[in-house]
Amino acid sequence: MEHERLGASYPGMWRLPTNPRRCCIYRVPTSLREISNEAYIPRLVLIGPLHHALKAESRRSLRNIPDAKSIDYLNSEEIKKLYLSEFSGMLPRLGKTIDQFIKTIQQQEQAIRDSYSESTSWINSREFCDMILIDAVFILMFSWKCSLDLTARKGKTVAKRSGDPLLDVPCLEYTIKRDLLLLENQLPFYILHLLFHTIVPALFPDYTFHELVMRLFFSHQKRVLHAQTFLHFTDLMRGVHVFSLPERDLTKQQAIKSMPCADQLRSMGVKFQAVKEDFSINVRIENGCLKIPTLCVDDHFEATLRNLAALEQCHYPHAPHVCIITGRLGKPSLVAEMVTKLGRGIYVDTPSSYSGIANRLNAYYNNRINKSCSLIRTVCSII
Repeated sequence: MEHERLGASYPGMWRLPTNPRRCCIYRVPTSLREISNEAYIPRLVLIGPLHHALKAESRRSLRNIPDAKSIDYLNSEEIKKLYLSEFSGMLPRLGKTIDQFIKTIQQQEQAIRDSYSESTSWINSREFCDMILIDAVFILMFSWKCSLDLTARKGKTVAKRSGDPLLDVPCLEYTIKRDLLLLENQLPFYILHLLFHTIVPALFPDYTFHELVMRLFFSHQKRVLHAQTFLHFTDLMRGVHVFSLPERDLTKQQAIKSMPCADQLRSMGVKFQAVKEDFSINVRIENGCLKIPTLCVDDHFEATLRNLAALEQCHYPHAPHVCIITGRLGKPSLVAEMVTKLGRGIYVDTPSSYSGIANRLNAYYNNRINKSCSLIRTVCSII
């Protein structure tokens, strides 16, 4: 078990030392959280140990004036229990029992704990393993139910109300998907894959477990990442975007110290083109035109982007996300304000995949300025 130390038995204490081979799920740094704390907090469902303490806090809050978010958390915990019961009822026809899944989790307990940057020793072994099982089964069952619902919609079949509010109320389903992408709200993907990849084809013949997960987040996207190429769902979302970039040797790239803004580049003749490419962040220059992929902005976009940035700050030092943003928030000013805040608290003095493009734009801009100054001096000398 992890090294015991003073304070390790309290939620939020750092794990010292972390396991560099396994650690991949982090508490968002304070420098980022101070800008937009709500972007990192689950609205409906709590997954894993980093927010496990909120469950007890939610129960205590009901003794006084009920808090809406606390009630949402507790309602989700009840649905998790229903999903676990439903899942358990499916297993006998496969000759399996829920105890076999518990045994697998117990065997992997230390490796799962090692995946978190914070100490989890304040959660005893039985409670920890039960939490992982309940949360893992919830993710599986929710993915399957959403997939059935999506199939019905694509077939233009009017789905009957199931009695499950997470599916019958679209905004709740959407909120769950948002929560499942938050950095602090993760289970390591390997344990999900280990638990379910062999039984999913038997329970749900149309899918592998990996296809079920991809269908949950990318219902209209055919591209599929290999199951072992991401650490958790936040990393999956990052990977789908980053894999759109051409391969570059980051050891030969530089940090972007400065670059002209869009208005300055436009004034010097640079043209801009928004390119509609799903999940792409591949910025490129073609024939004097700066082609930048678009991202559609909705009410959950900021939370997703902030959590991707937090993951990069904690786990990946490179590959910043640079995109034109197409707004669905109503007022363009709201989008502009959000984008302005996104960069606050982020450390960026590291090699960038976009340094080559930045260098070309800087050289072009400076060359045009020098030519303009030379022309002005020539005109002034004649006058």
